[in-house]
Amino acid sequence: MESLLEKTSDTSNLQYTFVMLAILLLESTTLLIGNGTHDQKGLEDFPYGSSVTYLCDPGYILIGSATIHCLSSGVWDGPVPKFAGCPPPFIQNGGHSSQQAAVFTRGMVVTYTCDSGYNLTGEKTIYCTDLGTWSFPAPRCEGMLFRIVHCGSRNAIYTMGKSSLEELKTCLRQLPKLRSLQIFQNY
Repeated sequence: MESLLEKTSDTSNLQYTFVMLAILLLESTTLLIGNGTHDQKGLEDFPYGSSVTYLCDPGYILIGSATIHCLSSGVWDGPVPKFAGCPPPFIQNGGHSSQQAAVFTRGMVVTYTCDSGYNLTGEKTIYCTDLGTWSFPAPRCEGMLFRIVHCGSRNAIYTMGKSSLEELKTCLRQLPKLRSLQIFQNY
């Protein structure tokens, strides 16, 4: 706090009045953010009434108010905004075209694939929107299911259905002299 000496006088009596003037200063460290900047970079202190406006780094989305104001109470009128991209696009039993990316920014496209033995269900390609969300829900990699029609002879037919891939492998091991295999998939 700083004090201001205010001198007042009248004809009969000379008086001095001390007035305490509270100058509220906020440190700039409260304004530091990642993935963006603000328009008051050179300032170290922010007096009452000052404002700060934030801008995102390319590819990031501002979440919150772009401008905050210093109140007479010595606090800002809102939280410092955040800058975000999309959350990492996880997929179990598969991967995506940007596995090595640390940040998924606005406009970034991700294409999914599934591990061997799994089928992709949902959108194969999605992108990060201006709102920091993906254009579609992440797809799923589901295990291929087979319904065993006949197992134990030299010919076997499998169709998509209720049996698991492990059951199919077990059946195939029982057919060491299998000459041909027909697999019908229902889409």
